[in-house]
Amino acid sequence: MHAWLAAQAVEARTAQVLLGALQQHGSRRTYQQVVANGGMRINLQEEPVELVTPDGQAHAQAQVERILANRAAKAMPAPKVKTPKPETPPPAPKMPTVIIKKRRRVLLPGP
Repeated sequence: MHAWLAAQAVEARTAQVLLGALQQHGSRRTYQQVVANGGMRINLQEEPVELVTPDGQAHAQAQVERILANRAAKAMPAPKVKTPKPETPPPAPKMPTVIIKKRRRVLLPGP
């Protein structure tokens, strides 16, 4: 795929996005199940190229099992552990607000 993108003179950022999208597609459970069931591999022009090898089928089946195990682990609720709440001290009594006004003297310049 890298060679094809280089031959097409695709920009580096665009190539990175395309490769990421293909990786995401190839990592999906439905795609891995299709590969595990066998069939033909296709090229970028959607032409059949070769059969999926038994090693490829075994790898895809292992990926499907891993995906399903991860989903089952996420679906199981975590055991609830009761943690004692730390004791909070009682609130301090509210103190009255005191406002102190200072007398200000104005000194005028004198003779």
